[in-house]
This record gives sequence, structure tokens and C-alpha cells, in this order.
Amino acid sequence: MLYTSYIVTRKIIRDIILIVVVSSLIITYYTFRTNAYPKTEVSERTPETLKFSYENVNFNSTDNVALKGWFIPAKKKEENKNPATVIVLHGYGLTRAEALDWCHYLHDTYNLFLFDFRGHGSSGVKPVTFGYKESKDVLGALEYLKTRSDVDRTRIGVFGYDIGANAAILAAAETADIRMVIADSATDRFSTRLDTMYEQYSFLRKPLAWMTGQWFRFLAQTNPSKFVPADSVRNTTAPILLMAAENNDEGSAQSARDIHQNVISKGTELWTVSGNYESLFMGQREEYKKRVLQFAGDHL
Repeated sequence: MLYTSYIVTRKIIRDIILIVVVSSLIITYYTFRTNAYPKTEVSERTPETLKFSYENVNFNSTDNVALKGWFIPAKKKEENKNPATVIVLHGYGLTRAEALDWCHYLHDTYNLFLFDFRGHGSSGVKPVTFGYKESKDVLGALEYLKTRSDVDRTRIGVFGYDIGANAAILAAAETADIRMVIADSATDRFSTRLDTMYEQYSFLRKPLAWMTGQWFRFLAQTNPSKFVPADSVRNTTAPILLMAAENNDEGSAQSARDIHQNVISKGTELWTVSGNYESLFMGQREEYKKRVLQFAGDHL
């Protein structure tokens, strides 16, 4: 009888473990798929909506993903030289059309270059990696801009939100051609982003986040251990403006502080605000514009 009870108990434990493992694989794979392939619509909105002249541009990332963007020439021309250029990077699940909302005020002084990241809008369908491979999109945009006769290649900055902020930081660590970074709601490391996907799972949060990271590793060729903006900032001398609200899911003020403490570049600034804003720009519009214009003016 005791032996039979032992066999039954062991079978029940084995079945429970199997159910937990299979359920975890299903949950984490579903999370990977829904996050790596967000649904984004191609907006009919263009810079012409704001009465800006612009040019449609096709270019490739440095790992050969086809990308689509807009080049918007500065309204005011500088005497005897080309204007500085700002590459503007949208957030997760958004497109270049939404990015127009929080960068349009730069148009008077700067050329603007907006594009859809891989897996977003009109660009190539590839897994979204929250900034890791999107940094190659940024580097591709930089290489394209350096071929234009109306761009001052010594004055190119990057302005990103959410995954765009992550990609901006990672790209600036790869090249000295990026002279300024403005990072709104960046994430300090990939594991932080994964953790936010499982806030409701209590003690299972970390294991599920780790397992999702493995799906990204093998199916999106994203190495979570190498996706650490808080470490990457040690490899750039470009000044960085870090902005975040305390409780943003995309990138909290704590993430910004963790990144800031490792910055080596001169002129770097940190601006954090209390509360939780779906959009820091919409919540702090005038102060936001003031800080961005001041920082760009100081460093471009």
C-alpha cells in the first residue's frame, strides 16, 4: 500500500511539473509572439499634414532590413552651411506618423529624419527587439544621411522615445558620428523590459521573464545579456539628455537614473518627473519642448 501511494504521488508530482513546464512554454511563447510582432497600421498622415515639405526615402539598416522614412528639410537655412539633422525614433507599436507629434517644433531649425523601425508601419517585417536590433536601423539611417549633400554630417543627433531611446543609446555606442542623444523613457536593460510583461505573476515573474528572453534569444537572435543601455553609455562621448516619469512602464525614472550613473560623456543631463505619463511630452509639453530645444541647441 505504501509503495502504491509513493508511485501515485510521484506520478502526480511529475504530471504537475509537466503541466507547469508546458503552460510556461505556451505563455512565454505567446508573450514573445505578441510583443515581437506588434500590430501597427500604416498611417495616411504625412509631414504635409503640418504643411512641411518632405521627401519619401527608402534605405536599409546595417543588417539589410528594408526601411521607409521621411526627410524633412529645415524651414530656416543657415548661411554658408547645411543645417544640423535630428533622427527621430518612434516608440513600440507606433510609427513615424506619431513621432511627428513630439518633434515638429524642431523643424524650424533642424532637418528631421523620421522612419518606421523594422516590424512597424511600412518597413520590413522582422521581430521587434525593443532597441537591440533597431540600433542597426539607426545606423542605417545615419549612413544614408551621410550620403546627402544637404546634410552636415558633423552635426547629426538622435532623438528617441521608448524603444527608440534604447536604439539611440545603443547606436551612439557604436559610432562617433552621432553627436547628441535625447532619450525619452529608455530602459536600463532588456531584463527590465521583460519583467514588466509579467507584473501580475508574482513569484513566477522572474522565471517567466527569463524564459521569454530565451525565445527572443533563439527566435529573434537577441542576446538579453548584451542588451544593456546602462552599460552601453560607457562607450559613447555623445552628450545625452535622459528624460522619464517615475512610473512609466516603457522606461521609468529609475531606469533613467541607472543609465545616468554610468554616463561618461560631458554635458549629459537627467530630467525626471513624478507620476505616470502615457506620454511625457503630452503631460509636460512646454517644459519638454524647452529642454529638448535647449539641449539640441547646446550640442548640435
